[in-house]
Amino acid sequence: MKKTCVESCLLYLKYSRTEYETRKYLKSLEYDNNEIDKAIEYCKDLGYIDDEDYVNSFVSDHVVFYKWGPNKIKFKLKEKGIPDEMVEFSIMDNKEDIEKNILEQAAKKARSLDLNDYKTKRKVINFLISKGYKYDDANSAFEKYKDNMKNE
Repeated sequence: MKKTCVESCLLYLKYSRTEYETRKYLKSLEYDNNEIDKAIEYCKDLGYIDDEDYVNSFVSDHVVFYKWGPNKIKFKLKEKGIPDEMVEFSIMDNKEDIEKNILEQAAKKARSLDLNDYKTKRKVINFLISKGYKYDDANSAFEKYKDNMKNE
């Protein structure tokens, strides 16, 4: 016996998901748009779908645990159908941690390398860019680390 759209929706929401992801999943199960809309509204009313809460948790977790930068976070959340404005607000709330992380990541990567070698600088900056930080921020973090090492 085929599950109802609401049942499928609730099962899918066993793990936190965005509205976009949930809609996409329900469409893949070939429910009609009217059924999907009703199921989404029902789950929103119960608090199982809350994109704002999802974004805040996602950003906080990925900044604290994975040390991701803003670009990587924005990209991943865009894939999940989250509007840029919502992501920007959450990133601003985590700005201090992001700034601390980029400096820690630069120090961790550069610690055992020759700081006067151009290839070292490129290596550190590329690493930071791969973590989702902007080039200018990565370059600045490397220079701060280099200055700190000179002063010690």
